[in-house]
Amino acid sequence: MRSGTSVRAPRRSGCGKPRPGQPLGACRDRLDACPPKVHEVLSLCAQATHATDGWFSIVPAGTLDPSGLVKGWVTEDASQLLYDVGAQHTCVNGGGDLQIRGQAAPGTPWCIGIAHPLHPGKLVTLITAHHDLAVATSGTAERGAHILNPHYGTTATTFAPLTLIGPCLTMTDA
Repeated sequence: MRSGTSVRAPRRSGCGKPRPGQPLGACRDRLDACPPKVHEVLSLCAQATHATDGWFSIVPAGTLDPSGLVKGWVTEDASQLLYDVGAQHTCVNGGGDLQIRGQAAPGTPWCIGIAHPLHPGKLVTLITAHHDLAVATSGTAERGAHILNPHYGTTATTFAPLTLIGPCLTMTDA
């Protein structure tokens, strides 16, 4: 190729949002062209939807939005990458949600403070983790009204923040 020559990348038909009112199933032909990581996320989203009887939704307001799962998934993935290169004692923070491995220091467990949902600056409890653990908090205190009721597409604002613990952040956060 000559210097100064530009080449336009081929237009992808792939992973765009469905048009308003268009069901996700109508986009399957375009999703087939997506990278394996996209398929992995969509599969995990389907599992989360099934496990929560539909309260987790990949289309909460009618458009494709897997972000309710992706933050935990990518944080867990980063933790795994660190582990794979030999870092066995880590705490990876993804927007306040944690994937913990090993110990804080030899013989010392991790100690995680959970913010009080109604009293900013105060803790409601401490979690002591002696082993791998995921901690995820969802609510409106930090990010405002971002949780949607998938059955109505409206924001859920009447609940206090909720903290969950589990073995892996992907599903704990979803």
